[in-house]
Amino acid sequence: SSGTVLASHAWDGPIMNLHISPPRPDSVDHFLHEAVDHLDFPNYYLLFEPHQDQSAVASLSEVKGQRAIGVVYDPEHEERSAYVPTSLSKRYDAFVYFDRTNALTPLEINVDSKEFPETYPHGARI
Repeated sequence: SSGTVLASHAWDGPIMNLHISPPRPDSVDHFLHEAVDHLDFPNYYLLFEPHQDQSAVASLSEVKGQRAIGVVYDPEHEERSAYVPTSLSKRYDAFVYFDRTNALTPLEINVDSKEFPETYPHGARI
């Protein structure tokens, strides 16, 4: 629930290394972060079985806001734009949680603009 992400404040804006704000107290992300202290593991996964006893995952089936960070992320406005209603146990079969993340380092790709890649525009040739 903390760290950095490679994103921009707006579409077509400059790509930056942005710090992730702490999650909202009523969010899935806050709940998962709080579990770290009890589990003593910063990263973990959850498996949801189709016929699982729902009382075992009751708090994970409640609809709460789940933070969604993509290529556009503005920490100052995330309260109104970065949370989607989610029932974790109903939305996912499995969920991997990382308490702290680090922004990716983009790969540098040099392409000769005079030549199109062999896979342009649809992927590998068969």
